Amino acid sequence: LSTAQASLANSRAGYAAVVGQNPGKLAPEPSLAKFLPATVDVAFDAAEHNNPQIRRSDYTEQSSAARVAAAKAQTRPTVSLQASFGYGGGNFGLDTPFANYSHDLTATAVANFPIFTGGLTSSQIRQAAETNNVDRITIETTRRQVLLLVSQAWNQLLGARANLVANQEEVKAANIAFEGTRQEAQVGLRTTLDVLITEQDLSNAQLALVNARHDEYLAAAVLLSAMGALVAKNLTPDVPAYDPRTNFDQVRHSYGWIPWEPAVARVDHLGAPAIIERPATVAPEGR
Repeated sequence: LSTAQASLANSRAGYAAVVGQNPGKLAPEPSLAKFLPATVDVAFDAAEHNNPQIRRSDYTEQSSAARVAAAKAQTRPTVSLQASFGYGGGNFGLDTPFANYSHDLTATAVANFPIFTGGLTSSQIRQAAETNNVDRITIETTRRQVLLLVSQAWNQLLGARANLVANQEEVKAANIAFEGTRQEAQVGLRTTLDVLITEQDLSNAQLALVNARHDEYLAAAVLLSAMGALVAKNLTPDVPAYDPRTNFDQVRHSYGWIPWEPAVARVDHLGAPAIIERPATVAPEGR
């Protein structure tokens, strides 16, 4: 009993550390069965598309690829344009404002060409390229680790399901044995000790069944986590989810906007690597 109470206290402390408050009346855990894949191949496909570790590695590689392009851009010329317009000379009057004034229009274009950098630019390009190579290797390493985790979680889920079925049958058998022993005790064929022993066996079987259900649910959660499907909208569909894209669109012009900003952005992206954005979730075929 003391061991069970200590385990309960540890679980309550862990819950408070994650949620921020002690558990009250807990609601039943949400069902995960409808989110589980039918085959391990579907789980692999979902993990490659939605696993957050793989996506983080992918976006890190895209960021380093953009830094390679930025380093190479230092070898290209830069062009700046400036124009001014004004009035000069003449007299200002209320009847004829700006009379006899001359119009001055000036436009200048300045082009800068990097001629000698002492090897700094080429060194920065090589450094950025090597960093990008490391990020590319990290993508494959992360992918293999995630697929290994999916395989382990899948096998653990299969084992937990088999153990759950076995414990269900064990509870049925223990219940039949307990009822039979109790009836035999009523006619004097069994002692009270025999009844207590079979009742203890039934309690142990029921406890093992509860643990098997826990292990099966935990294995399913681990598999969904590796697949990138253990998300809030699956567990709590009634709670509005935070959309970072919507928030970005709301604050991107918080500090002002100029009419030529789109044109400048297009020119700024010339020569930049293509950024392939993945959707938040990708439903693999066969699900």
